[in-house]
Amino acid sequence: MTRYMAILLGLFLWASPVHAASIGIVSNDKVAAMTTMVEAFKGVLQSSLDKVVFSSLPANSDEAISDSSLDSFDLIFVTSGDSIKIIVPRTQKPVVFSIIFDPNIRPLGVSGKNMAGISLNVSPEQQIAAIKEILPSVKTVGIFYSHGMEHFIAKVKPVFDRAGLVLRAVSVDNTNEMPQALDSIKNSVDLFWLIPDPSLYNLESIQYILKSCADNHIPVMGFGANVTKAGALFSCAYDFEDAGRQAGDIALRILKGESPDTIGIVSPRRINYSFNKRIKEYLGISIAPTVWHKAQDIF
Repeated sequence: MTRYMAILLGLFLWASPVHAASIGIVSNDKVAAMTTMVEAFKGVLQSSLDKVVFSSLPANSDEAISDSSLDSFDLIFVTSGDSIKIIVPRTQKPVVFSIIFDPNIRPLGVSGKNMAGISLNVSPEQQIAAIKEILPSVKTVGIFYSHGMEHFIAKVKPVFDRAGLVLRAVSVDNTNEMPQALDSIKNSVDLFWLIPDPSLYNLESIQYILKSCADNHIPVMGFGANVTKAGALFSCAYDFEDAGRQAGDIALRILKGESPDTIGIVSPRRINYSFNKRIKEYLGISIAPTVWHKAQDIF
């Protein structure tokens, strides 16, 4: 009986709710989207805990954050990849991040069992679902990737294969190789997937891809509303507010006793569509009204 009661007591303590927490937040409050995400994160914890104290920490500053200040928190919430590199190696306290490019795809140079969060990447399954819903006739998708993105290609290609789609992935070392790379695929792809590869894409190279694909009547799937506005046919991207709520849910699981490494890195759960009406009409593409009306943004 004593052993039975001890097990029950252990289960009760493990499942007992958390009533108070101290949270450190590292984010850029000058970016509206980051502010929206942080406020949504706070809202989840404020509605779930009797008492929660939030403290702002300077973003991307190694000297301004002491080890003792980090260790004074129950959990740290971060929205910057640079800050992750600074903070994770210096504390054993749980670190939750939101909307940072997936460290499993392009390593941030950090590791640790105290880190969990939401990647910038819309999952390949979500991307494929969007392609099939928006452009069901697409069979072959083209993509350029730089050195260091091989893991990303290795991860997404089998997903495309299982979905019955061909992924034509071309390695491009620098922007000077883009014209030749585009010539190699322009007659064999139904869609070009422009991915958030910071080593390959900047404002100039994105504009080149968008114009060249339009000239060759190839629709482009981008990675955000700003890319859609610039000339992609559509993008499916994360919702900052829901990403904040999702990060709040992860933080609560950790505060209740779950280990961050069992949660790991997850994809955003809510995806928004954006469409470019001008490009749609220029390319003569039909999109079902039921899908068109799902868009959060139409340009």
